[in-house]
Amino acid sequence: MTAGNSLGGTIAGLHQLIAEHGEFRLEIVAGPDPDSPSAVVWFRADGIAAAIAQGRRFLAVADGSDDRYGELYQRNGDLADFLTTIHLGA
Repeated sequence: MTAGNSLGGTIAGLHQLIAEHGEFRLEIVAGPDPDSPSAVVWFRADGIAAAIAQGRRFLAVADGSDDRYGELYQRNGDLADFLTTIHLGA
């Protein structure tokens, strides 16, 4: 086994770990401008349902107006895919 093959296996293992335990970003919006989130939270979760549940918990404790929401993204390599909007209504 060469060093290159070992590194390739390590990188493949890392991608597998990220796929199993997804990396997510929640942009918390508590004001009128959705392009200016009041907070951005990066976290890991075991799947989309778990990420949505964790996102709701982050929204519940975030500072801001009673009517706030979060835009949830999942990491996809160097990019992130939009998943859903989580709304915590007033």
